[in-house]
Amino acid sequence: MRFIIIIILILPTKILFGQSTNDETKYLNAYEYLNSCEVVKKLCKKGCKKNANLIPINVLDSIYPISILILDNQIIEENLIKNEGENIAEFIVRYDRENDFEVFTNTDLFPQNDKSSVYVVFSKPNENHLLVEMMVNGYNLPESKLTHLKLTEFNKSLGFLFVFDNNGEIKQVFSSLNQYN
Repeated sequence: MRFIIIIILILPTKILFGQSTNDETKYLNAYEYLNSCEVVKKLCKKGCKKNANLIPINVLDSIYPISILILDNQIIEENLIKNEGENIAEFIVRYDRENDFEVFTNTDLFPQNDKSSVYVVFSKPNENHLLVEMMVNGYNLPESKLTHLKLTEFNKSLGFLFVFDNNGEIKQVFSSLNQYN
């Protein structure tokens, strides 16, 4: 069964991104990691309680440029800043500017779970890492009206930095809890 799901997930991803298998592997590995009770519980207390129906999580149907500000400064300093002594504020501005792109949509990226209110937003992989943000659709907005901005309004999120090896396998995962007002 797991094999069939992975095949279903790979084909639309390959069509959407037209990128290397390594990038596809990063998305699939991050998605698999996020689809666990332990991760969902960090954001939503009911997590995997009976009849919670939060897993599998939903993936927003667009790829967004996610700001590195979803991560704690310590995570940024210890894992992303390569030049020792570089000012973190300047790094954040430069990083976000260099990793800005137009939002692009694909409705077939991952299967949707109509019963789950948990959504994940992916950015594009950057070298060996990927930024991801997980939120709860607390306003029960219809999927057609969901955007990254709508999901973050007056909401909390869990920001993730996935670090991958050269084969696209997860080496490390860092997360930060955020509150949007």
